[in-house]
Amino acid sequence: MSRKTKRIAIIVAGVLAVVMLVAVLGKATGSFENLFHPDEWELRKPNEDNMFQHATFAGGEDGKIASGENGVTVTLSDDNEIKISGTAESDMTVDIASLPLTSGVSYVFDSGLNDGSKGTMYLEIVNGDSTVAACYSAPVVFEGVAATCTVRLHIAKDCVTNVTLRPVICQGAEAEDLINFWS
Repeated sequence: MSRKTKRIAIIVAGVLAVVMLVAVLGKATGSFENLFHPDEWELRKPNEDNMFQHATFAGGEDGKIASGENGVTVTLSDDNEIKISGTAESDMTVDIASLPLTSGVSYVFDSGLNDGSKGTMYLEIVNGDSTVAACYSAPVVFEGVAATCTVRLHIAKDCVTNVTLRPVICQGAEAEDLINFWS
């Protein structure tokens, strides 16, 4: 056998050994259990305990909340993620959603913005003319009010955006009570 043929044989044997090892490990750990049963596959789903998932959202059926106005596009995905792109030509606010809160109940609010854009872009919850909670890059605890509140996005002039926000609003008395956006 030539040297080239021996190398090819060794490479093929090595690949077959790796494939067999993966198959044995997959079978032993049950990792391949649902591989060929797509009806049993689970996709990640938004957490139904997240009050933001039950809000009344602004925008049309295409999910566009702001469509290039002031240089920024804001879109709501099917999972209620807020997708923001563009560069703001001037300071702007965009109403994203409205939801009822109960007076005297504590809530935890997280904007899902954790890229250090504090001051240039943030979400807030507004009741009438007053801000109940402004959320930059860390969860905020606030007390509910007896009214429908608005989730509002603020973007400063020249803020370059290409970000997806996953807001969470849930009942809780401290930041540790915050739940995940995905279940």
